[in-house]
Amino acid sequence: KYAKEFSNKELMHLLVNKTKLEDYESPRLGHLIILIRVFARLLDNIGCIVEVKGDVMLIDILEKSKTARIKAEACAALQNLALDDGNKEKIAKDGGIKNIIKAMKDHALSVEVQTNACGSLMNLALNNNNKVIIAELGAIPLITKAIVTHGDSVDLLTNACGILQNLALNDKYKVEIAQADGIKLIIQAMKRHSLNADVQNNACGTLQNLGMNGILDSRGTDCLF
Repeated sequence: KYAKEFSNKELMHLLVNKTKLEDYESPRLGHLIILIRVFARLLDNIGCIVEVKGDVMLIDILEKSKTARIKAEACAALQNLALDDGNKEKIAKDGGIKNIIKAMKDHALSVEVQTNACGSLMNLALNNNNKVIIAELGAIPLITKAIVTHGDSVDLLTNACGILQNLALNDKYKVEIAQADGIKLIIQAMKRHSLNADVQNNACGTLQNLGMNGILDSRGTDCLF
């Protein structure tokens, strides 16, 4: 509601430029990034944010901040910016994927970082070139590790299954997901959160994509029992 009411180019530019002035560990920085994330839910605002290099700023924050909460908010904002197809490639080119994955490595115990990082990668992986970058940078074992560590979080599981679903459209990564115990973990998540529609939908989508070349039949049958 508020994002729509106040969405205009001048405000987006002011918000991004003000955010650039904050210290990398400042609590205020986290609050400003939350505002960017909220405004970036609207496609009209995304272009304004990118126009003043708001996406580059968020990637820089991911690289240089040591605060898990700030990195989590930066990942969430990038997730929304990646709703625009053109930004998917731009974020990857500017080092976004590399720094999102580094945040996952650095903050393995932060459910907020893991959830928002998986959400960002989920949207970025809708681009085929990005699928390759994400997988080759070692994201698959990090995602399955997050599922093990944060299996109580439905938001984490929803996003983790979502990114695996997108990666599983690539035959090579189907195998890697299976080798990382992805099938077993996905089915466990379905059993654990049987009443959560988002987990069930993304888990089923992942299993469907994995089954397209027989991976599920050859590696996942014993997980069903």
